[in-house]
Amino acid sequence: MHRLDGLVIMVQPMKRIVRNGKRILVPVTEKVADYKRYDKQRMRNEPERINFYKSKRWQKVRRIKLINNPLCEVCSTPDSPVLAEMVDHMIETNTTEGWSHRFDEEYLQSMCWSCHNTKTFSRD
Repeated sequence: MHRLDGLVIMVQPMKRIVRNGKRILVPVTEKVADYKRYDKQRMRNEPERINFYKSKRWQKVRRIKLINNPLCEVCSTPDSPVLAEMVDHMIETNTTEGWSHRFDEEYLQSMCWSCHNTKTFSRD
């Protein structure tokens, strides 16, 4: 609570988060997916997949996919183009089929962070 010339102004506590690649302030009461905890858990439990994402081969495949398909394949429209920021596996890499097709371009899709996070965290 702040006082300004006799007026009482109520200030809501805020917290800083990253949403769609941008740092923003939101009320502390807003529920936010805990991506950091999710990533730390993956590092601990799935080191082979983490090493795959760091590999030069994957980085090259990812770069080529984003060059060939620079717009989000989920939400982008001709009237409202949305730049893709990442490449998603259509079949999860933690399945045998997904792992065997992890470098195949026909099993990949260019996505913006918003669409990717919606897809990834709606499975939980």
